[in-house]
Amino acid sequence: MSRPFFIWTMRRTGGTTLTDLLMSLSEYPTIDHEPFLIDRSLGDVTRAYMSKDLARAESLLRENFDRGVLIKHCYEILGRGFNDLLLRTIAEYPAYRHIFLMRRDETARMLSLMLAYQTDVWGKHGSEWVYEEIRSGRKKLEPFDLQLLKDEEERAIQETKHVKEMLDERGIEYREVYFEDLYTGEAENRLKELSDLFEYLRLDPEKIASKEDEIRRMIFERSQKSQSVMEYVPNLQEARKILDTFPRREVITGTLHNVNQKKESENMAQKTFDKMTLYLGAHKTATTHLQGILYANHKRLEERGIRLTMPGAVRKEWLPAFFRYCKEKDKASRETIEKLAPPKGTWLLTEENIAGVSNDFTIKSGIYPHVGARLKCLHSAWPAAEMELFFSLRSYETFYRSAYSEVVRNRGYIPFDQFYDEERFRGNSWVETVKQFVEVIPQEKITLWRYEDFRQLVPEILRRMTGIEDAESMIAAYHAETTRPSLSQKTIDILDTLYPVLDRKESKRLVERINDAYPVSGGYAPLRTFDDETEEKFRRQYERDVAQIRKLFPRINFLTPES
Repeated sequence: MSRPFFIWTMRRTGGTTLTDLLMSLSEYPTIDHEPFLIDRSLGDVTRAYMSKDLARAESLLRENFDRGVLIKHCYEILGRGFNDLLLRTIAEYPAYRHIFLMRRDETARMLSLMLAYQTDVWGKHGSEWVYEEIRSGRKKLEPFDLQLLKDEEERAIQETKHVKEMLDERGIEYREVYFEDLYTGEAENRLKELSDLFEYLRLDPEKIASKEDEIRRMIFERSQKSQSVMEYVPNLQEARKILDTFPRREVITGTLHNVNQKKESENMAQKTFDKMTLYLGAHKTATTHLQGILYANHKRLEERGIRLTMPGAVRKEWLPAFFRYCKEKDKASRETIEKLAPPKGTWLLTEENIAGVSNDFTIKSGIYPHVGARLKCLHSAWPAAEMELFFSLRSYETFYRSAYSEVVRNRGYIPFDQFYDEERFRGNSWVETVKQFVEVIPQEKITLWRYEDFRQLVPEILRRMTGIEDAESMIAAYHAETTRPSLSQKTIDILDTLYPVLDRKESKRLVERINDAYPVSGGYAPLRTFDDETEEKFRRQYERDVAQIRKLFPRINFLTPES
């Protein structure tokens, strides 16, 4: 039998989605969210507390705790005295499991809260219509109330600290869960976090298996996308600065678990390199070619104080450790990621999978939706290092086709309609990806180009990336290797025929053999994923989005053949 649960959280932490999910898997009684609000199912408890009838308030609580009622409570709303009443009473019920749900990116949580105050959008329902009104200009956002912002953040810090202290004082064990671990990052890691939480609550494995599709939809697709309209807040940057410099926020964010960890971070910053140059893709934009040129000149780069780290040195050990570090900030992961970092000079780190992988498209909306969080993690690991970013964009119709090919080759065959869902892809935009970049890295330190212009821009990209003016000699030092041929339509058709009888692992072993037998070079038609009309629509969107990026971020170094 499972355990009843009590979720301690604050607004804008993904608590509604998590609570809905856990309630759907539990056999215990469910009630509405935030049940202690006056107009909700346990509002009588609050009324009794406010009228100082504590005996009645405790009696009402026990009636519900006796039944194992499942509860999510935003502790910053009703205040310290009410939280003390809850803690004092529920301490008598050891069967309850306690979950402390927080958000590491406290700035994002608070900005989302302030936006909700202004738009009155508190859930996904109605958000699309309101946000479209804002994006279209029909609804104007007002500046955030900065005093309210400060008051809310101070209250959040004080109440979080107090509730944790009271849980510890009463010997109530609780499990810390973070928004980022459930709703961002690699799908495998997120599902593992959920699985651990299910086990903590002793939820029925058969019931979990029967709701697998629903679980995936709730975790991977249920989002309000409030960040899509945040840029329309007139004083956004001022609000962000206030939050980013707010004292004692580690109580909430968990990014500094103790004083020793802070000292470790400072020591790490003091003894390491000065500059981090990141070349992160995108995938299928000739990254292998450019990486090959860099590697052919790695000794030359070393002489200039530039340490080159290629994907092959990263993927087996460093990358998993980096993802763990971003999640847990643990000492072991920190030590692992430090091993590759040079002691001085410039670290030129090139690995597309830091941004994401092609399989992400099958799970969640957006192009590299987690790249911003990962850039922030890199910055937090080496805060003293200057960061710069190099990145290539590609027209959507060919980028999606190439990403699908990579999924088939690396994960095994799935039909294209399982990869591409029009509704999930609808909001995809390079504009949103670049917005994540500029949240972490100054515009002047970001260099972008279109993949379609790559051949003409190679020398200039190399000059900017390495500081070596004689880029032509770098290119001459590289003897290009033969790349994998593109998949033919015939290869995909054969795999589709075999799909009902082969699992993905089996189909993965056959992909290259089939493509060798029916290659594009042998006259077989290349893979076609979209009709002419859809391809033209994507090309037009790409041109609009490139123009929008250049307009929104005029200080980004956007390379063109003309420039």
